[in-house]
This record gives sequence, structure tokens and C-alpha cells, in this order.
Amino acid sequence: MSPRDFTCTTAFDLPTANSEIAEDLVQLDDSPVIDYTHFSLALSRSRKFTRWVSWNIDGLRMQLLSRAGINFTKEQLRTRVET
Repeated sequence: MSPRDFTCTTAFDLPTANSEIAEDLVQLDDSPVIDYTHFSLALSRSRKFTRWVSWNIDGLRMQLLSRAGINFTKEQLRTRVET
């Protein structure tokens, strides 16, 4: 997988899975990596839990953002995940 540059100072590679684990990962848009604004993760289909999570939070530059008007539910993600 390609390196991620979350902090603008440190780039790193995301974890890779062996073939057995790779077959168990949930695919979203043909990728086992599910990217959010401040974190990425990989989900295990059989365990129904994350295999790994990577956060991108810089507490020194944190800004409070309004959540007004954001219509997000778990169902929106669920409909995009290939089962």
C-alpha cells in the first residue's frame, strides 16, 4: 500500500495482510482500507471488528467544527460496503 502522510512530517506504510487475513477484510470501493477524515481502518468480515486503525489527530492544531446539517448514519457506510 502507498505511504500515508498524515502529519505532514512523518510518512508511513499502512499494515499489509497475509493472504488468509486479506480474504477476510471488508472491501469498500475495491480497497480494504476505509479512509475517514482523521483516521483509516481495515475491517474483518468474520470478526466484525477492526484489524487495524490509524489515527490522524494533531491536538495542537485542533479546530472545533460545526456538526449542524451533517446527515450521517451507519447505514450510509453499510450500503457502500460489499458483502
